[in-house]
Amino acid sequence: DFSIINISLDSDLSSWVSSIQKYPYGHHFISIGSDGNQYSKDYFINGVPRCFLIDKKGKVIYNTAGFHKSEIDTLEKYIKKQLKIK
Repeated sequence: DFSIINISLDSDLSSWVSSIQKYPYGHHFISIGSDGNQYSKDYFINGVPRCFLIDKKGKVIYNTAGFHKSEIDTLEKYIKKQLKIK
């Protein structure tokens, strides 16, 4: 059980659609705009990219702002642990 959810801060529909076409990874794309709505406040999203790993109980088990290649191993470790893969 694993889903990728991509959240966009675009307020312009054409920019959002362009991003989806350029990066077609994930199951859900949600455009929440950049107007400081509740999702942005709840998850402290003030810039992109943001990465959250959320377990089945809804607990955030890992999060990061920005993307650095050095984080790939850490992300893989957390994902494998949640999926119980060695």
